[in-house]
Amino acid sequence: MRYFRWIVVILAVAVTVLRIVLYIAKSDIDVGPTISFKDNVDTFEVKCEDNLDDLLKYVSAYDPQDGKIEDVTIEKQYFLNDNKSRVTFVAIDSDNNITKATAKVVYTDYDGPKISMNSPCIYFVNDDSKTDISFSAYDKLGGGGDNNPEKGDISNRIKLIVDNGFKRRVSGVYPARAKVSNYYGTTREVNFNIYVFPRPFKETVELSEYIIYCSKGERPDFYKYIKSSSVNIGDITVDENYGNAPFDANTPGCYEVIYRVGEKNNETAFNRIVVVVGD
Repeated sequence: MRYFRWIVVILAVAVTVLRIVLYIAKSDIDVGPTISFKDNVDTFEVKCEDNLDDLLKYVSAYDPQDGKIEDVTIEKQYFLNDNKSRVTFVAIDSDNNITKATAKVVYTDYDGPKISMNSPCIYFVNDDSKTDISFSAYDKLGGGGDNNPEKGDISNRIKLIVDNGFKRRVSGVYPARAKVSNYYGTTREVNFNIYVFPRPFKETVELSEYIIYCSKGERPDFYKYIKSSSVNIGDITVDENYGNAPFDANTPGCYEVIYRVGEKNNETAFNRIVVVVGD
């Protein structure tokens, strides 16, 4: 009888040990799939128009039980600042174990939000027909953060600052700046002047754009922005030295280039384009 009791005890211990071993083995197996990046690179360079799903070809997942996992998806994208974001990849095995891994995405052609001037901000003391100061702003990464360019309108985030106030009935030059930040903290600021002249000009020069952007070292063809004029294009002078800071394509900053007919300070037509030279 004593031996029987010992046999029962030994069997009970053996069963308990077996259960523990099986539990540990199962735990080791069911830790979930392992996610790895091609060549162990966890930073990807893309262009703004690229589809993030294309990154999946550089991501693989393996599970000890299931082998290669085909169900790898992008869970979310979190923008950091400037041209960088973090993307979270998710893999799920047949037991619904979930593994996540993150990688950095760098948008190589992203250069920040762009501000557009919808009118030249040139006014006349006795002319009430031009009273608007209108801007719009666009972010090609998508203002809402989902990398959809169609949702990149961030015009409602523009702030207009006139340094010393703007007196609509007093002729003069009023320094101002338009500033906008996208939803990820990347900021664009454009400096320009608001002009108020005593009376309208005899001639007109209309432009297709009032703010343009160019890379460092790039010299725009300023004449191509002339939309229409009441004079021959040969009579229009493009003055790159009109303001306090002459246009310099090699130095980042904001510059004003003037379109005029006639001599400086005695023009019969006047318009202006703001040139933003990037880094």
